[in-house]
Amino acid sequence: RTQAEMAHTCRGTIPLATAHIEVGDTCHFVLTSGGRTYHLKATSEGECQRWVSALQQAKANSTLLMHHSDDSGDETPVPQEERVLTQGVLKTLASKLGDLSTCNELIGKHGTALQRSLSELE
Repeated sequence: RTQAEMAHTCRGTIPLATAHIEVGDTCHFVLTSGGRTYHLKATSEGECQRWVSALQQAKANSTLLMHHSDDSGDETPVPQEERVLTQGVLKTLASKLGDLSTCNELIGKHGTALQRSLSELE
């Protein structure tokens, strides 16, 4: 599929509650769920970390929703206190993820500058 097609179509869903997420090398990760395995590649280490973090958070949320469902399939409301706590944790995690992303970008820039300096010395 092309990038344009991906914006307009959906190829299915992945049940995250039972998914297993495994990080490979710096830009690869594997998602296994429902007997299917997806080998995914990000364009950078930072993007890979963001994808893995987002998937792990989505998995945690889907697991939480499963625990708050009764046998009839109707969801019981999440207590306000728990919702506020969860939102606070999500904000903190999002902030830390942003900090990590910034640090990753800075390390990349400094690494490039260091390599440039080393090649000039040769």
